[in-house]
Amino acid sequence: MEEQGSMCESCGVERGRYKCPGCGVRSCSVQCVKRHKTERRCEGKRSNTNYVSLSEFTTSHLLSDYYFLEEAGRMIDSAHRGLQNIGRDTRERRQRLQRVRTAARKRGISLQLCPQGMVKHQANTSCTIWNKDRRDWGIQWRVRLVFPLAGQEFTEERVCEDKSLEDLLKRYIHPTESNPVIRHRLKRYVGQEVAVFLKVEKTNSATYCQIRPQKFSQRKSQRQNSH
Repeated sequence: MEEQGSMCESCGVERGRYKCPGCGVRSCSVQCVKRHKTERRCEGKRSNTNYVSLSEFTTSHLLSDYYFLEEAGRMIDSAHRGLQNIGRDTRERRQRLQRVRTAARKRGISLQLCPQGMVKHQANTSCTIWNKDRRDWGIQWRVRLVFPLAGQEFTEERVCEDKSLEDLLKRYIHPTESNPVIRHRLKRYVGQEVAVFLKVEKTNSATYCQIRPQKFSQRKSQRQNSH
């Protein structure tokens, strides 16, 4: 007569040929292995923190502990490099935005930046680029375009400060020069007289100032919104 411990603990009929490294339950087949995992909520993996007596300690336990310590070392090293990269990225971002703020101040623009850690701060890709002709830093803005009547929103990266809003809007709502797919999504604006508004930041209520896209460049638009 076989001992109860050697029988399959899922069906209780066949001999248990497989011993779960996680909970020690014996199973006779793949079906019973799956059944015991479901019933006992077992992952089928040996816990690296379970106590193993010296008499039961085997080479497999030794190798498992060795691999566990190796993996822990890799995770610590990866986390350390990640912190270094975060620090470097934060420093470079701060320097980049500081150059933008300095260049904006020369243009009479009071540039307000969101605190670090905020989503808007992380998404701000505005930057400066050296202009050989002017021998000075030029600004490339990140511009968010919202079309409320169509429920659409687009973001333009690295828009030159001298680019007019009229040229910027051409690729969206021009009857022939815009992207056909985008033009269809913004059909309520195509061929219509469009009014452009710039949101005034840091006000108690939503306030907008109207600008004329055919007359205002990005540089003038930003100065109009300075405060």
